[in-house]
Amino acid sequence: MTVEDASRGADPARSGTRDGRTTQRRTPTVRRSYAGAMTNLPISSKYVSTPERPVDAAERETLVDRVNTAFESGAIDDLDYRRYLDAVFAATTLGELRPVVENLPAVATYATPGNIESSTLRPGEVSTARTPSGRLILIALSTISVAAIVLVILVSLLR
Repeated sequence: MTVEDASRGADPARSGTRDGRTTQRRTPTVRRSYAGAMTNLPISSKYVSTPERPVDAAERETLVDRVNTAFESGAIDDLDYRRYLDAVFAATTLGELRPVVENLPAVATYATPGNIESSTLRPGEVSTARTPSGRLILIALSTISVAAIVLVILVSLLR
């Protein structure tokens, strides 16, 4: 009987065969974090915050791609690769995928902000000034027009 079986309340007398020998588990074993252990997933992660949510095909495909990428880059070995794939395909809820996700390399979940432009300039070089946009010119002309109208009204009132 494993520690996981004991934590789930499994009966030690039924953990093996009839003659008392233990059998090898058929479900894939993935390194699981124990209670109180530090994990690399934030509480806002869907695997932590909604562990009872069912796994959909897109989620499963995304994790298979991540496991393949981690294996190709050498981040996980052959045994872990097989275990993780078995766990991904056997999982029915997001909580069952948490041990796999915790042991995979992190994925950047952000994009480059829109106000950051890519440049071909070397560090320290100054780019050429841009010409004002049509919108900026329109705003400036309308401001001058409004000021001119107000000035004409004020002059006509003073006469």
